[in-house]
Amino acid sequence: MTAEASGTWSGRNLGKYEIGPLVGQGGMAEVYRGRHADLERDVAVKLIHPHLTSREGFVDRFRREGVSLARLRHPNIVQVFDSGNQDGVYYLVMEYIDGRTLADRLSALHREEEPYALREAVGLLITLCGALEYAHRENMVHRDVKPGNVMFKASGDAVLMDF
Repeated sequence: MTAEASGTWSGRNLGKYEIGPLVGQGGMAEVYRGRHADLERDVAVKLIHPHLTSREGFVDRFRREGVSLARLRHPNIVQVFDSGNQDGVYYLVMEYIDGRTLADRLSALHREEEPYALREAVGLLITLCGALEYAHRENMVHRDVKPGNVMFKASGDAVLMDF
């Protein structure tokens, strides 16, 4: 069974990246924890669902967006390191953030019946607005700003993902 048919790339190689466990998925892609062995660096590898690559213009748009995202340099926007195509499998390689999403944090607060601290919420909004303002200056628009696309690093810094 191929990785495409089984729905998982875990344990396989994609270019120079060793693919680890699935860490997220959505309507357009699956995201795996990966490793660049030569650089000894953990990465996130986003694999575009194969059925989308047959859509007219999708691959060209994906490539252009990858190039544009890789140019962004902001501490609160996920860094894109690489992109590629191996045997019709298109992927982006990004910094791996080992943390929780804002959606996770909000769910935990809801379960505990705790409010989101106002000072923290305002600080988060200022941070995210700064990241979005920078992206807009660089002619990038984030089309899916939501709690699931905001991650917190171990340091507590917020990072906007999934442009």
